[in-house]
Amino acid sequence: MKIYWGHDLKANLKRLQLNPEVAQFCNITYGDHLDYVKIYPDTKSTLRRLASYKKAVITNTPTDCARQILKKFKIEQYFKEIITSDDVAKAKPDPEIVFKACERLGVDAKTVVLVGDTESDVNAGRAAGCTVVGLNIDADITIQRLFDLADLFL
Repeated sequence: MKIYWGHDLKANLKRLQLNPEVAQFCNITYGDHLDYVKIYPDTKSTLRRLASYKKAVITNTPTDCARQILKKFKIEQYFKEIITSDDVAKAKPDPEIVFKACERLGVDAKTVVLVGDTESDVNAGRAAGCTVVGLNIDADITIQRLFDLADLFL
């Protein structure tokens, strides 16, 4: 997990020296493994507390997989936009995905708080000029529980 978590599927396949066409198989079979996907405790209550803020999901997870996860946990309504590695030429840690989210939300990256739990998240957010909140990872602000995020704003 330390080596591959948080990186784009295509980049991981390349590092593993696997045929890029394997990505299509991964996307097709992903739904069969949703029972193994977990979200952080307090996710729903934190999203409810922050409902008045514009939010986007930015993820290196392919679009169909990301939508399945959001639907499974019934949290898709909290996000105005969902931007995935399918929507950009370069995935995180490149900041392109952050800029695309900012464009769709109509906000300036310098006014954005990016919340992430991987080095890719932190690096993309910093490169875009965002304030970065790290969940159990060093960032501009580090929190240990997602619930603590709302206290930064409320």
